[in-house]
Order: sequence, then structure tokens, then C-alpha cells
Amino acid sequence: MMPLRILFLITLVALVCGVSEGARAQSQMPDVLGPGVPRELARQRAEHYRDVRYALDVELVPGAEMLKGTIKIGVTLDAAAGDLVLDWRVLKKDTEAGERVSDITVNDKRIADARFTNEHILIPRAHLTTGANTLEMKFSSPISASGSAVTRYLDREDKSEYIYTLFVPSDASTVFPCFDQPDLKARFHLSVVAPESWRVVTNTDSEGRTVMHSPGRESVVRHRFAETEPISTYVFAFAAGPFESFRDKSSPYGTSLFVRKSKAERARKELAEVFRLNREALKFFEDYFDFKFPFPKYDLVIIPEFPFNGMEHAGATFLREETILFPSDPTAADLLARADVMMHEAAHQWFGDLVTMRWFDDLWLKEGFATFMGYKAIEKLLPEFDAWKVFHLRNKPLAYLTDVTKGTTPIWQEILNLSAAKSAYGNIVYRKAPSMLRQAEFYLGAEQFQKAVRLLVKEHAYANATWDDLVRAFERTSGRKLGPWADAWVKRRGMPDVRARWSADARGRVRRLTLE
Repeated sequence: MMPLRILFLITLVALVCGVSEGARAQSQMPDVLGPGVPRELARQRAEHYRDVRYALDVELVPGAEMLKGTIKIGVTLDAAAGDLVLDWRVLKKDTEAGERVSDITVNDKRIADARFTNEHILIPRAHLTTGANTLEMKFSSPISASGSAVTRYLDREDKSEYIYTLFVPSDASTVFPCFDQPDLKARFHLSVVAPESWRVVTNTDSEGRTVMHSPGRESVVRHRFAETEPISTYVFAFAAGPFESFRDKSSPYGTSLFVRKSKAERARKELAEVFRLNREALKFFEDYFDFKFPFPKYDLVIIPEFPFNGMEHAGATFLREETILFPSDPTAADLLARADVMMHEAAHQWFGDLVTMRWFDDLWLKEGFATFMGYKAIEKLLPEFDAWKVFHLRNKPLAYLTDVTKGTTPIWQEILNLSAAKSAYGNIVYRKAPSMLRQAEFYLGAEQFQKAVRLLVKEHAYANATWDDLVRAFERTSGRKLGPWADAWVKRRGMPDVRARWSADARGRVRRLTLE
């Protein structure tokens, strides 16, 4: 029989260890809660969170400086998840993060102990359960002409107002609380209240609209959209305003083109060619990837003064107006540049949206691949242009120009926090990376290269992949070990160092040539 004192000590030790272990589990996430989205936080969430869903209900009011809405988040947690960590970043430094989120409920219970720290919202584990959880809250976020993820554009020609979002690489969390990392894909269900004269476009088709009349003011409409396939936060988007829309009746992809009213006549002149390029590009990529277009529809949204030439939102690519609609008769270079952008963004629907990089250190893979695939499409669909000559002229000189500098980087760049992801864009990603993929196709052979790409798309559809996953696919289809080759070209900075040695006879004829 055990003495009472020993039994008491054993019980006390067990209790202390249990409390310690529980505290460790609950503090697991806070240990990595720096500002932005740290890599370690993203890894832990990807390990413990799954089945994420967002139901967003927002209201767009003409001239308003704030977007207001509610969000319902569904997430399944495992037993080791600890406190729940949402990303929530307030851009205005004189505003507290907690001032723009209210009425937080967790699993149908109102809570008052959520913590706002380092651009995150912490939900205590005590309110959560192992398995499915539901969170709801109200939020507000800025709308401005620049500097925010929700942008207002005022048409100088007719004074119309347009609103659009741009969340790449991790700015969705400046608009609504979310898990703002590419490898926690989610299904989005969007509802938007907007003036009756506005159209709203997003990643999916409309499920219906309800007109709501208000005495003395313009009626508003609630637009409800179908739930998306699993996508990353940075490829979710919406745009709204008094757009003119044009339907491509010949398209099997449900394509409409949206353009501001004042440019409708100009758009009509370009429609036939823009729609043709779009249809043929999507069909080319379906055949190349051996995978049907992965989303319910594919719209083209023409945005004036858009900061990029294009952005590959799943099912609704946003395109810079000046790139698509020419102010005067276009040159051959103009036509080629437009085709390049359209095909680059269309390729992203498979390589970027359907299969997404796990983290932004593989940003080069989606961007380089889209550029490379865009030129493959140009080669097939626009034979009047020498696609690979143009590819060489537009990409390699700029890649060399950067790669000879002391400040050059490897193609694969370690990103410790998504707050630094924007610094990865540049000539190495957009110029050297596609050149390296062109070399990989030559090295492996076009057939083996394509088989590997098809394998990657099939095995990682609606999920995430890395460069290592593609290398393994290359190895499986080619039967070759490619680790040293892959590391040398992607993870080593600078240009190849090639040394030539030779010997000649008395008459100056080369007898031996060695390249190292």
C-alpha cells in the first residue's frame, strides 16, 4: 500500500505537468506571432488548420471611405491547434486594430477576450473545439484612391466611380480577418450590397440578386455569388461599378468582358480579337496541361490605372486598361504585348490558381512558368511572331543585367515573412526564371517536361506545390536524378561560370578544347 504522502506528491507532479503541457499547447502559436505572416506561424497553421471557409457580406456605398461587412469563418482544428490565430492588419497607424472589428462570436457564443496583437487576432483555445469551428465578426476597412487593398477609381471623363480589390501577396488581411497564407486554401462565399446601377464581378457566377428600395435614394441590390473552389486569399477578388459588360457568346468558358462606361465604344473595336485570343489561349492550356479549365467561368475585368499589367484572380483576371485597349492604332509590338499579358494571366489559372506555390519563396515558379507558358501559346496561336526570338530579347538581357550585379539573388529566395514578399518581384523572378524553365524543357526533352507538368497539375489540383515537387515529377518522367542540377540553377545566385581551355598545334589549329 502506497503511503499517503507519496501519493499526494505523485498527484501534485501530475497536475503540474498537465498544466504545463496545456499552457505549452495554448502558447504554441503566440510564440511565433511577429507582425506580418511569419513563416513559422504559417507552417503551424497549415499543420493544425484545415477545411477553411469564408462567408463575406459587404456593403459598397458610393463615396464612402470605409468598406463595412461581416465575415463568417469556418475552420477545422486538430487537438494540438492551441489558440486560433487570425491575420488582421490595420494600415493606418493611429487606428487600433480592435476598433475595426466587433461583435466576435465563436461557436455561437459572444466572446470578449479576443486579443489583438502584432497584426493578429488571438481566439483563446477555451472557446474552440477539436473539429469544426465557426467564428463570426463585423469589420471595417479603408477604401482609397491609392495605398489600400480596396481601391476607388473616379473616371475623369464621366465622374463614375469604380471599386476593385488587389490582395497579392498578403493584403487580404487588411480588408477582412483571415488566414492570409497561400497554403491555407479556402472556399469563399461572397455577398455584396451595391447601388442598383452598379455591376459586381468576382471569382464565381451570380446565384441571384435582390433589389432593396429606400425612399429618397437610389435602390440597392444584394448580389449573391456561388461558392468558389478552394483558392488562396491572394487570388480572391471583386470589382464593382457602372461597368459595361460584353459576353463572348462563342466561349465555352462563360467569358464576359467588363469595362468602364466611358471606354465601352473603344472596347467594342477590340472585342473580336480579345475574345479570340482568350478562347484560343484557354483551349491551348487545357490541351497542354491535360486538365479542363478549373473554374466555373473566366471573366476579363479591364481596370484603368491598374498597378500591374494583369492579376490572375481565379475565374476573373483583372487587366490594365492601357495594355488591352489601345488609345490609337496599335503597332505589331502593341499587339504582341497584349497577347503576352493575356496568355500569361490565362496560364496562371492552372499554374498559380489551381496549383499554387506553398509559400512565396516559390513566387518565381508561378511567375516564371506563366511567362514561359505564355510564349508557348504565342508560338502556337500567333505564328506571325517569332515567339522564342522575342522571348530571348525580352527576357535574357534583363536577366543578365541583374544577375551580374553583386546584389543579385538566387531564383528561389527565402522569405521569412510575407511582409517581405513584395521585395522578391523583379528581373530574377520574371526574366531569369522563365529562361531557366526553357532550358529545363530542352535539357529533359519537351515530351518528358510536359508529362511532368501534367503530373504535377493532376496530383496538386486545388492544392499547393513547391519546386521540389516539380523536380520529383521531372525525375519520375525522365528517369534521371536531378537534385544537383535543380539546386545549381535555382538555389545558387549569379550566372554560370564557364571556363574554356584549349591547346593548338604549330599552325594555330585547335587540337583540344575543354569546357568546365
